[in-house]
Amino acid sequence: MGMKRSGWQLIGMQTAFALVCGGALACTQPSEPRTLNVFASSSLVDAFDAIKDNFLATHPGVDVRLVYSGSQVLRSQIEQGAQVDVFASAHRRDLDRLKSQNLVVEPIEFARNRLVLMCRRAPSCEELTWKNLDQVERLGIGLTATPVGQYTERILALGAERFGASWAAGVRKRVVTQETQVRRLRARIELGVLDAAIVYQSDVTDQGVYRGIRPPAELDQSTELWVARGQNSGNAELAQAWIDGLNSAEGQRLLKAHGLEVR
Repeated sequence: MGMKRSGWQLIGMQTAFALVCGGALACTQPSEPRTLNVFASSSLVDAFDAIKDNFLATHPGVDVRLVYSGSQVLRSQIEQGAQVDVFASAHRRDLDRLKSQNLVVEPIEFARNRLVLMCRRAPSCEELTWKNLDQVERLGIGLTATPVGQYTERILALGAERFGASWAAGVRKRVVTQETQVRRLRARIELGVLDAAIVYQSDVTDQGVYRGIRPPAELDQSTELWVARGQNSGNAELAQAWIDGLNSAEGQRLLKAHGLEVR
């Protein structure tokens, strides 16, 4: 009797399955979600997390895998064979290098950022300016090989012209760490192990707790954000949809809402 019950149960299950599948027992099972691999500069964490939510809402059945790190680290991973559909970098140089190796298609600029001094709000922070940066006790900057480090070198060179060579030398003496990712600088400010750091304005998200100090006009320059589709992407249409989304009205609104500058 047990065997017969199992047989009838199996027939019932097949019948129910056939009804769900419109009468065909060879019903196609739901396919696995497609995965879009997006590599992005760590300065884009907040903005791209929001972009991802918006993208998923309009692209059901797609899974977006965001990988954040320093642009130079991500570029190196792609050169070593990492599968990437979209790469957003804080410096065009990394994308141009990949394009010369036929690893990405033509890069386009989609937003801009700029450098600021970040500090935790306190009396010493309220008194901090770029002019007296050479007096801060513990300063953090980006490693020279990183985009933020390169932009920092440029701004320090301009500062030497504005405030004098002794100012630039004094600032360098205050540097206690050089990080490979700008988010590590922000984290060190949050932990209280740095008094100030040169980061992107998009990193200063909580204005009530942290202060972002823009440089004087002579030093204040925007930085560029570039994006490209992976040459060997297995999801070329989805990758292009992500890039198009960055340049859409909603994408630009989200980027602006997270501290970036758009058209």
